[in-house]
Amino acid sequence: MVTLDLDFPDVLRFPPHQAHGIVVIRVPQNPTLPLLEQLIRQFLKALETTPIDKNLWIVETGRVRVHQASEKE
Repeated sequence: MVTLDLDFPDVLRFPPHQAHGIVVIRVPQNPTLPLLEQLIRQFLKALETTPIDKNLWIVETGRVRVHQASEKE
């Protein structure tokens, strides 16, 4: 799932190990289309080396964080 909804990084409510992968794109209040395109390209580049399955991804300008949750969370 790819979303702009900032509720999804809550690993207690939405455990990544129970999903095929959660990608949260973090944007400023009024994002532009070029910014969204840049963030999606950034995510796709990172996806070349890291699997999405059962992970929580946070994509922000200039960085991608991958939270590899355990089933205990």
